[in-house]
Amino acid sequence: MRFRRMSLEFQHEPIQPENLRSVAEIHVRAFPESALNRLGIEAVQRYYEWQLAGPHDHEFIGLWRERDLLGYAVGGISRGPCPGSCAGTPPFSSVRF
Repeated sequence: MRFRRMSLEFQHEPIQPENLRSVAEIHVRAFPESALNRLGIEAVQRYYEWQLAGPHDHEFIGLWRERDLLGYAVGGISRGPCPGSCAGTPPFSSVRF
């Protein structure tokens, strides 16, 4: 039996807006019972858009193997209420509850 050696080379780079759909997909798989998931993947993506572009002092990094996002981490000082991800769009969140 022959074994193929897997590449264990990973890169970590900042998350960019174009990566947020992948971040949301990872979130949905990692936290299947979360309240945020019940709002749908669009809401999860909006939440992470707010984390990335909101008024925060956050670091938002991804772990990559080649072009595949394997995971992410976000942390730092949050400014403003968490519901900022749906601010200005009350029907978005209320319809999904």
